Amino acid sequence: MAQKRTSSSSRRLFVLMVTAGILVAGCVGAGERARLEDGGEVIERTSEYERFESLEEMAVASDLVVLGHVQRWAPGRTLSGGETRSEVVTVQIIIDQVLAGDARPGDVVSFPWEAHELRPDGEPGRTILVEGIRPPAPGQELVVFLRELPPDQERDAVVRPTHYVATFDGVFTVTENGVVRSELQDFSEGEGLPRLGIRLTGLRIEELSRQVAQAAGS
Repeated sequence: MAQKRTSSSSRRLFVLMVTAGILVAGCVGAGERARLEDGGEVIERTSEYERFESLEEMAVASDLVVLGHVQRWAPGRTLSGGETRSEVVTVQIIIDQVLAGDARPGDVVSFPWEAHELRPDGEPGRTILVEGIRPPAPGQELVVFLRELPPDQERDAVVRPTHYVATFDGVFTVTENGVVRSELQDFSEGEGLPRLGIRLTGLRIEELSRQVAQAAGS
């Protein structure tokens, strides 16, 4: 695909993340809090993820952009931090449509995601929401912007992912009527532009696909 072009600040952040080995969606925590939902307590976490100003910038910085369905959570690895442990699952997606990159419909791609805390007995505990985004659930239809996983990353995973999420701005749920929706929290509070994922919410999948193809080919 077209040569990747990102802002210098985004590229510096990406280099720092790779150097630190931080490629798991959910584990770049800058802060967290617990809150109650109907289904129980969840952990809300903020993250210093790579951000983009435009769809074109995000598309050319990604190796693969796909529309697909989450097939399953394959076993990944356990992440330990202080007194807590969490489970990093390998989210496997069956591709329905390739928006950009080298893949075909029917291929399975995967990426790591920190899904939930682990209780002392090893059972799943509180679900982890990163920037408002829940772990992608089996059966869920997604558009996701991905990068190829470097060979030295996630080597301890039971099922090693093929890719990792390029940015939380590039994770979208697709509704039944074909509209993309980001779960990102909007902290703009009326000052400046909302995050890119929020600005793209409401596009039909056909329009998003057209814009991604145009950006990747530019």
